[in-house]
Amino acid sequence: MTIAPAPVAASQPARWSNGPWPSEATVTASATTIAVPSWAAVLSRLAARAWDWLDGFPALDLVNTVKRIGWQEREQLKDVADLDSWLDAAALPVPRPAHVDVKDLHALRALRDPALRLLHARLGRGDWLHADVEAVNTHLLAAPELVLLGEHPGQTVRYPLGDASAMTRLLAGLAADVRDATQRSDLAFCDAPGCGLVFYRRRTNQSWCGASCGNRVRVARHQAT
Repeated sequence: MTIAPAPVAASQPARWSNGPWPSEATVTASATTIAVPSWAAVLSRLAARAWDWLDGFPALDLVNTVKRIGWQEREQLKDVADLDSWLDAAALPVPRPAHVDVKDLHALRALRDPALRLLHARLGRGDWLHADVEAVNTHLLAAPELVLLGEHPGQTVRYPLGDASAMTRLLAGLAADVRDATQRSDLAFCDAPGCGLVFYRRRTNQSWCGASCGNRVRVARHQAT
């Protein structure tokens, strides 16, 4: 959007709760007042868009941090910045840690890799390995909790047992969701070019995670004939 030259006055930036960025700035051009997103808001939106394939289920959002580009699997959690943005975008079973570091990145990937292999094995795409089961169970035992019924239908209340760190509790919650995902009959794998995501079918005959993947498969089949 182009704003015609005119005296411009920016309001005094308010301090953001987690840093120096304002939540928004108001720019006045002539008689028009325009709300301009702050850099913090812009970066947050860009980070969310970077994970736009996530499906809103903790176990799936975890394992789908490995994404197929063409026909090659590519790591999407390459550094701490990636982990931080994923924690903001993903569905999490418990609140995210306020701060993360390289150790947390390695710990998450150390759960993600066996979890991915187990979900693939559940779908007949590999072996169900004892070492992978042990890796997931180790995280479950590191932060045991009671999960009780809540006051409303579908609501549960979690009571941690012990004094585990926020990251340990998060890994245990993700491991619990991976455990539950292995029991679901609607678990599926999208084998479309450029996808390779694990997803939950919304209907029994669903082959692809979304319409765009189905379109790519049909195009590829047409080009192969």
